[in-house]
Parts: sequence; C-alpha cells; structure tokens
Amino acid sequence: MFAKDTVTLPPVGGNGGVQVDIACGANELATGLTARTAGSSPDVLNTVNNVTCTNWQTGESRTSDMYAGSTNSGNTTKLACPAGSYIAAVKSNWRGWNNNSGVTSGIGIVCKDFNGKVTLDQSAGKEVYYPISCPAGYYVNALNMRAGTVVDSVAGTCLNMNPRINVIKNSDTTAACCMGIGDPSICADYSPQSGQCDAAMTKRCSSNPNDQLCGCFSVPAGVPPCYATKCLNGAYMTKNMVTSCPNTYVDCTAQVIAANTGTQLSTKYGIQQNCGNSAAGSTTNSVQPTLQPNFLILIFIVLIAAIILGAFTLRKNTFRNSPF
Repeated sequence: MFAKDTVTLPPVGGNGGVQVDIACGANELATGLTARTAGSSPDVLNTVNNVTCTNWQTGESRTSDMYAGSTNSGNTTKLACPAGSYIAAVKSNWRGWNNNSGVTSGIGIVCKDFNGKVTLDQSAGKEVYYPISCPAGYYVNALNMRAGTVVDSVAGTCLNMNPRINVIKNSDTTAACCMGIGDPSICADYSPQSGQCDAAMTKRCSSNPNDQLCGCFSVPAGVPPCYATKCLNGAYMTKNMVTSCPNTYVDCTAQVIAANTGTQLSTKYGIQQNCGNSAAGSTTNSVQPTLQPNFLILIFIVLIAAIILGAFTLRKNTFRNSPF
C-alpha cells in the first residue's frame, strides 16, 4: 500500500445505531447505490443498499448484499455513476436532536472520471446539502454508516488512485511497468504477474493481438505458452501462464498441435521422442516410412538385372540339355 493510501471522510449525522461498513474490494471503487427515503419534509433516509463496486481495471461490477437501516417503506432511488467514473464525494444532511443523536435526511453521490471531471451529481431525498469530498485523485472505496431502524450518519473511505491513474492513463507506461522495466515510483502495484498487470495486459492484448508484447496470448490451446518462440521473445506472461509451464520437455500432444497451427516451438526445451508410441500422456502420431526416389530407382535397376540374369540362365540350360 502507499503512504496515505486511504482517507476517512468525516461523518454527517448522529452517533446512534451501530456501525455498518460496506466496503469494495482491493481493486474496486464504489460506483452506485440504492436509497430508500421516507418522502416526508424534512425527509428521512431509511435504508442504503445495493452498493455497486466496479473493478477499475476490467470494468466488471458487482453488487454488495450488505445494507444500512431496516425500514423498507418510502421512495426508492437508484444512484449510479456513468461508465468510466466513480464516486468521489458523498452528500447528506443531518436532522439533529439532543445528545448528538439524529438521523440523515437523504444521501447523494458525486461521480468523477480519472481526469477529475464530474460526470454525475445526484441525490435521493430532500434537503441533501452537505458534500464530503475525497481529496483530488481519491475515490470512494467504502461507505461507512451508522444505522438502526433508519440511517443515522453517512461517511466514506477514499482510496488514493493517483499512482494508479498515472499508469492507467498511459498504456505504454502500463506495459513498461508490467514488463518490469518501468519506474518503481510510478508503477506502484503494477508489477509483472500482479493481478493489476494480468488484467491490464489481457485487456491490451484482446484489442491488439499482433502486439509484440502479446505473443503469449495467441498461443493455441494445448501448447503451453512457455514452449512457443513468440511467447519467449519479450512477450508478457500472466501469473497463470508462468505457473502452468511444465518446465520439462515438449510432449507429443503439443508437438502435433504446434505443427498443425504453424506455431514455432522454442529450442529452450527438448522434445519428447518416439511420438509414434502410445505412451501415457502422448498422442499417437505414427509416421509411416516413405521410399525416397533414388531408392526406388535402385530397386528398379536390381529387378531388371534379376530378370535379365534369370532369362540368360534359363536359355543356357535349355541349350545344354538339347539332344542336337
């Protein structure tokens, strides 16, 4: 993790209820939620659920099954960031009572892309005034609330995306980091065979299959990538590719597939011999001996010579046994 990798936002609301933390994963940011408000004036935030977490590398999203509050009545509003943007600020308001107790009157989100551009500013409920914003380059990775029957307070945890943004916004920088030749102060957690690099390079190579760095991704199934020349010539290998490499000889199955697909095998590994035998783990690939042209000519000459010799011998014996 980086220095000051996370920042906790101050809560808006009271201290009633119990702590409810709805957190996204290590490679995810919050991109949406569903709120249920009473619809009164002033309003009350009854529940927050269906928090959406999106992987910033792959774009895949999931919905958390956790919730805050337990009142199912009221108006339902779904708040969702546009694709490619993430929650960078949370908005709310507090209906305060005595002894620092109280409830929130609603919730809102402000979404930004990685260029810092606001893509959405939307709220659920009435009188949602106060934004609590992440610092520049930070985005919400968790919602931290207190709740009982209704939601008492709203806060959030912001994840520092600045080091990652520097890499994500430049595909060549990403590639350099993933190949282990980038500046460590820039690459952050983008390192060879890391989850970040595996996802980033898989995405890059799906769009650019002829990229020199993508040779491993086009090796045909059945041939371990580490056997193929184009994979070993400076291409990126995912963690799974590295760990699945047999690191022994090229077996018969791989040899046959490579031959049929025109895949050049590296000389780094030896090849399994006697592939015509039905050995365990190999494919029978019997190669019938073929007669070369010069050998056929030799056989033809020998046959002709035998025929001539036979005919001469027969004629000689015939004259010897003649009564005349």
